[in-house]
Order: sequence, then structure tokens, then C-alpha cells
Amino acid sequence: MKKILISASCSALASNFIRNLLYEGANYRVSSFDMITHDKYMKNVYINKNNNFYFADINDTHILSKIIAFEKPDVFLDFAHSPASIELEKILAGIEKYILVSNYYDDGKKSKEQMDLPNKSILRLPKLYGPRQFMPADISSMIHAGLSQNSIKIDKNPMQDEYWMHIFDAIKNVKFMIENPNVKEFNAYGKQCFNYLEVQQKISKIMKRDIPIVYDSTLTSAPRDLILEACQQEFPLHDGLDQTIEWCQDNQWVFNEK
Repeated sequence: MKKILISASCSALASNFIRNLLYEGANYRVSSFDMITHDKYMKNVYINKNNNFYFADINDTHILSKIIAFEKPDVFLDFAHSPASIELEKILAGIEKYILVSNYYDDGKKSKEQMDLPNKSILRLPKLYGPRQFMPADISSMIHAGLSQNSIKIDKNPMQDEYWMHIFDAIKNVKFMIENPNVKEFNAYGKQCFNYLEVQQKISKIMKRDIPIVYDSTLTSAPRDLILEACQQEFPLHDGLDQTIEWCQDNQWVFNEK
């Protein structure tokens, strides 16, 4: 049985990944840790109770080394947004396989991509959507604006293209990296590319109401020239938006902080 240690395990993607493993009864022993920055993430600790969970910060290398020594993971699956450090690099060098779930827009993860680790693999994912995607992001802001009918400003050109992926498709790619340890780098972007105005229109159609959004049309629309891998996506954008809106309607307390 392969032993997996997961960082930032109460985040949207990591918590869904753990639930998927537990639901399928996969042949993995899962342990995880998270520093829990907000009470709303606590429910993921209780929902995913069938794995060893630690309250810990990946930047606390003393505690991290203790967890690794006790759990003895075969794979360290890193979802954390923290930056690289010399101390972290030394700890990760002793693990059989380190998989960084990265992207092109997070400086902390990009710094960890540069760590000199022979055991390192990188999975790059685009912006995610789908069930439980309540993290602060433009797509969540659009949904919230539609639910609350409050006008919002998004600092993007409305015609800016972005690559989108349903969270369940993202989980499939994480599993692919674990099951194929010789793959060193994978840009799992598929071919779902939509501009922000298209996404807004799709959300409006699902909600059957207009969404009051102001964009910054003076910004230049940056071209997307990513190298796309052959990643077949099963969940179209409309399905993910539909599920996300349904979740947000049932859990509007998440947005009551403002």
C-alpha cells in the first residue's frame, strides 16, 4: 500500500482529492496536514476524518520533519501556496517522490518549481471550477455577485482568455502523476479556454439573471501560449458552473465575511 502525505489538505482541490480516494477505497494510506487559516476550512478536517490529519504549517520545517519521520510517506503531494526554502528543500530531498501541484500564476509555487530535487515532479493545472470551489477567485466573485445582485469590479480585460478545468478532471490528473512516477512534468490544461465575458454569460444563463460586473477594458488581453498536453476533460464548463452555483446557494454563509 502506497503512503501519501498531502499538504494544504483542507483546500478545495486537496480536500476533494482526499474524499475521492476515501470514497473509492483506493489502495493508498493517506496522511495530511494544514495550518487552517479560517474556520470555514475546519469542516474538511471532519469530513475527511479517515486519514491521519495534523495541524501544521509547511513552513515549520521542524514539525514537518517530525510528521515525515512518523508517517514515512512514499509520496509527498504538495498543494500548498508557500514559497520554497533551503530548509524545505533539504527535507523533501529525503522522500522517494515529491509531486508539486502548481500553476502559472502563483509566485510561491513557481519558486518551488525551481527547487533542485531529483525526486520532483510538477503537475500544472489551470483555474478550477466545480463542486466546493468557494475559494476567492474571479469565478466565485461572479457567482456571488449573481446571488447577491451586488455590483463587483474584476481587474481583467473581459476578453482575457483563461484555461478552465473541472475539479474532478484535476483529481484525475493528480492520480495520473502518482501512478506514473516517471513523468517529471505535465501541463494538464486540456482545451477548455473561455474569456471572462463568456463565463459571465454562462453564469447569467444558469441563474436566469444579469450579473452586474465591471471590467477594466483598458488592460491588454495577454495571449495564452501554454504547451497543452493531451488531457481529455469529461466535465464541460457549464456543468461545473451549475454545480458550483448550487453549492454556493446552499452555503452562502461562506460569503458573509464582508
